[in-house]
Amino acid sequence: MLTLVFWLSLALLFYIYLGYPLLASLLAQIRGLPISTDDSYQHSDHCHRGL
Repeated sequence: MLTLVFWLSLALLFYIYLGYPLLASLLAQIRGLPISTDDSYQHSDHCHRGL
C-alpha cells in the first residue's frame, strides 16, 4: 500500500511539473488561438508605491 502511495505521488509530481506544461503547450499549438491586443493601451512610466 505504501509503495502505491509513493508511485502515485511521484506520478502526480511528474504531471504537475512536466506533464501539464507540455500538455498546455501542445493544446495551444493545436488550437492556434490568436492573441488579441489592445491598440488603445497607453503604457505609464509612473511607479506607484503604497506608502
